[in-house]
Amino acid sequence: MMHRVGIDIGGTRLKVGRVAGGKVIVRASDDTPHDFDQMIDVLARLVEKVVPEGEPFTLGVGVPGVFDAEITGVVDSPNLRFLDGQPLRPRLAEVPGAEVRLGNDASVAALAEARYGKGQEYDSFLLATIGTGIGGGLILGGELWEGVGGMAGEYGHLSAASAFVPEDIPPCGCGNPGCLEVYASASRMTDRGRARTGDPEIHLPDLAERARAGDTVAMSVFEEAGRALGEGFAQVVHLLDLRVLVLGGGAGAIVDLVRGPLIDKVVERCAGRSHADYVVDRSILANDAGLLGASALLP
Repeated sequence: MMHRVGIDIGGTRLKVGRVAGGKVIVRASDDTPHDFDQMIDVLARLVEKVVPEGEPFTLGVGVPGVFDAEITGVVDSPNLRFLDGQPLRPRLAEVPGAEVRLGNDASVAALAEARYGKGQEYDSFLLATIGTGIGGGLILGGELWEGVGGMAGEYGHLSAASAFVPEDIPPCGCGNPGCLEVYASASRMTDRGRARTGDPEIHLPDLAERARAGDTVAMSVFEEAGRALGEGFAQVVHLLDLRVLVLGGGAGAIVDLVRGPLIDKVVERCAGRSHADYVVDRSILANDAGLLGASALLP
């Protein structure tokens, strides 16, 4: 029997799961060592925990970053620099019984959403995963569009600078100024909320509750993030005429707070369209999207 296994490589946790029937049926996880060889050793051990001994399996891997042309490894991962230039796929293929394919982490989450989540409602959409940074995955006509080297859908590095005054344009971790994720990632929203409220311990869910209760300072954080998300999505709309944006990751719980300013900005930037033309929805697969999508990379 051929088993399907997904790996989700994150900055703090490595997650591995065996998938069947669109569900994760066995899972294992561990902290992410920020050393390539150590990470391979940990992943090999986790895979052994979820696959019956001696049985073959396909291994799909969701990785944050941009791949080389042959998709054998990462050439640029702003948040996981220890992966850059390393032979990730060949090393994982050394695990006995494995057939391996890599995919961008946000793209595989979009694939999962297309197969098992919002794809049941929408044929084409952009999934934005909002956490430490912002990733994106494109589903067009029900299929994942990755581009030549897996870079398609890098929503977080579209420019949102024109939605703000020049003195408010901060640099991004990628080295460019004004990327969308510096305004609307969960980590940047949290930082901005702490600075504006004067509470160094506040977290995004608490900030969201304050905003829902009418706290204008908290509301300003989500209004700003919504404008930035809308500025980025307007660029996607101009290019692909997409109408649906699905938000996952840390933004799943704050869709209600960013939806209004987001759609306002899209309508402002895209002529001939109204608010009713656009949908901003919430991912329904939560933390399993990465494992489910990665496992679906191979036939």
